[in-house]
Amino acid sequence: MMTPAQVLELLDTNREILATNKKILEEVNEVKRVTRELTEARILKRTLDAERQKKKRTADREKALKGKLETPSNIWKRDGRLRENGTYKRWACIGMRMAMQGRTNSFLRYIMWDWNNNIFLAKPFTKTNGGLHKYMGKGTCRMSTTVTNVFGNERSFNPCTAAEAEIFEFGAFHMCGVLRAMEKMPRFGELPRDFLQCIQFVCGGFADETETGALKIRGHTWDVADAPELFPKVAEFRSLYNRTTQALRRGMMSRADQFYAYCVEHGLDTIITQGLADYEVLRQLDQDLKKHEDRERCKNDFLKKLKAQQKSNEMAHAEQIIGNFVAAAHEEKQIQQAIEMSLAPTPEPEEEPERRLGGNDEEKTDSKTV
Repeated sequence: MMTPAQVLELLDTNREILATNKKILEEVNEVKRVTRELTEARILKRTLDAERQKKKRTADREKALKGKLETPSNIWKRDGRLRENGTYKRWACIGMRMAMQGRTNSFLRYIMWDWNNNIFLAKPFTKTNGGLHKYMGKGTCRMSTTVTNVFGNERSFNPCTAAEAEIFEFGAFHMCGVLRAMEKMPRFGELPRDFLQCIQFVCGGFADETETGALKIRGHTWDVADAPELFPKVAEFRSLYNRTTQALRRGMMSRADQFYAYCVEHGLDTIITQGLADYEVLRQLDQDLKKHEDRERCKNDFLKKLKAQQKSNEMAHAEQIIGNFVAAAHEEKQIQQAIEMSLAPTPEPEEEPERRLGGNDEEKTDSKTV
């Protein structure tokens, strides 16, 4: 049996245990609170980061799509939008830079890669397992095609079917626009002949519509329609065919990382940057010229309106002067008539015959009869 002292000691021990447990419970609750706050803060941070990343991706996507055009259903057709937004002029500026350094193949590779990746909202050609899929219009499925259909067969050259490659449609409708833009630039006459020959070859017979004209070698004029007859006669045409189609093929089939690595390795990034700077200068010049033309047009319109208003005012003033002169002449005429009337002699009044007094006319007649 426990003594009273032992009971008191046990009670004190229990009180200490309860106080310790209470303190531990408070510390546990504090840990839970801090953990909850940290968890909520971490969740909030993750939510904010996710929203920030979403906004960044949306902004990057909008920036990437800014200025891009709706992809036409017929990707090869002539597109005036590329001329209006300055794409041909931009390609021409970069082409002039590359041509001066003898980088013809690099230019063809760049222009095909840029056309397929950076111009339209939907890529004209997509690559899957080494094959190509051609864009057929919005809301439709892409058509599967082959590299041979687009660029021709580089392994087995056939003069009869080589000109059937679809890439010559690109040259006819787009490369001609680039050539026309280059013709308007300074130092165009200093371009290497090899560069011009490749551009003319890709343009085909449509190069005849430019100032440079169609490609002529050994008295034969290059035209895609006459390719089966021209390839056996002129070996240079076959050489140009292999060079241009291979460069264009590599441009389309390159991935983004491969193309950027190629540009850095061959120093094309600097040339492209300089060409883009030239394009910005030309675009600013075009904008300044348009503003100057707008100012001149507004000035001429204002002067025409001012002259018309002055002429109208002069005519109204002349009419008013004529009216005043006519009124003055009429008034002077009236005054002259009044003066003449005042100076004219007054006519004397006529004397009336005397009448007898009394009786009327009937009485007078009766008296005369008697």
